[in-house]
Amino acid sequence: MSIEIIDDLIDHLPSLPSLPSLPDGPTLPGEMMSWGGGWLIPVVVAVAILGLVVAGRKVSRPAFRYSRVKLFTDPELNFYRALDRAVGKEFRILGKIRIADVVNPRKNLRMDVRKKLFYPIAAKHFDFVLCRSDSMEPVVVIELVNKEINKKDKRHRDSLVYKVCRSAKLPLARVVLKEIYETEEILIEIKRAVGDIKT
Repeated sequence: MSIEIIDDLIDHLPSLPSLPSLPDGPTLPGEMMSWGGGWLIPVVVAVAILGLVVAGRKVSRPAFRYSRVKLFTDPELNFYRALDRAVGKEFRILGKIRIADVVNPRKNLRMDVRKKLFYPIAAKHFDFVLCRSDSMEPVVVIELVNKEINKKDKRHRDSLVYKVCRSAKLPLARVVLKEIYETEEILIEIKRAVGDIKT
């Protein structure tokens, strides 16, 4: 195809409308928005809507996907059954109950101090709590001791539980985790814990 034919085709193409030139000097907001035949406003609105849609997708909550688990492991369940035989109907056993549902920082403390004392116990639980069956008043906390676990965070938790119970004058019995329990040995540990608080 010759150059003359190409030039002729270009001459017959429809011309595109040219954008007006920006005015010289400072431009008022109204003038800026009207520049270009009003195309700026729809573009800004479209970009804003797109941003909201993207942001909404990022903060959308995932679908609820949960499954049930056992409350106790097999060794914990063995202890629960032995404890139930040992204490009889006079007491009720609560398992894996949140520490903050049993003890709280004292009310006469400043609010900032109470918050500081509350945070360490808010997400931790007691293994077992023995309560009076008539009033559900906590009587003894029972913690199972696994001698095979000696991690730093476990030692820190055990220390926290001990200090919290001591401060609240709540007896704390520590029972070694094993496969078979004798009711008598459980009662001995509970009586020992109660005796430690009274002395």
